[in-house]
Amino acid sequence: MLDLNNIRHGIELGTVLGIPYVPSMHTVLSRVDKSGKLMGGFIFTDYTGPCITVHMAGIRPGWMNRAIMWVLFDYPFIQLRTDKLLAPVSSGNAVTIGIASRLGFHEVARVPGVYKDGDLILMATTPIQCRWLTRPSPMKEAA
Repeated sequence: MLDLNNIRHGIELGTVLGIPYVPSMHTVLSRVDKSGKLMGGFIFTDYTGPCITVHMAGIRPGWMNRAIMWVLFDYPFIQLRTDKLLAPVSSGNAVTIGIASRLGFHEVARVPGVYKDGDLILMATTPIQCRWLTRPSPMKEAA
């Protein structure tokens, strides 16, 4: 099941990601299992109008399904009408780079030495590049 703006999930995801979660400034999209345990999710930050940043964290295997991926792109591109979705990733985090690439993000900038384990890779995608927006909503399988 998907959950929106659950403060407890935002705090837990923020802790995993190493970023502060501020409920009045950030949006959290999370997925929970049938018992209500947090599986993973996204925190959206730094909304400027034309752009928003997303941070992702998986806590339990299988956290990412088609429903949460669809909402990942529907929220910024359809609901907020942004032109760009950014995802900052450490170059030392090959798993997240791979996930972001498969989701349609691509590297647009790199800042050396930002993280202990590597460079900051700024990945981005736009509504035109986003293949998820052409698919019907899979919200029936959100559970």
